[in-house]
Amino acid sequence: MINPFRKPSALRLAVEELEDAQRSLLSASSAAEYAQAIAQYNRERIARLRRVIDELSTERAGPARSVPQSERALDRVNEAPQYLPDSGGYVP
Repeated sequence: MINPFRKPSALRLAVEELEDAQRSLLSASSAAEYAQAIAQYNRERIARLRRVIDELSTERAGPARSVPQSERALDRVNEAPQYLPDSGGYVP
């Protein structure tokens, strides 16, 4: 029978603390992964918006080339950064 008034052993306390530390690490790792993904999303969004602004600014100044709008949109999609796991993230 377990005595509820008995102090837990040092071993039991160390095991419980280790389990808490592992849970904390898992939670922090998930949060860091999420934050990294959001930061990458915003970097790509900024790059895309800058390209759109440059393109629209060029169009206002006059047609520099006669490429249909649909092809320019396709170029923007093809220019999207790609994920390379070995490099630690996205590369333009």
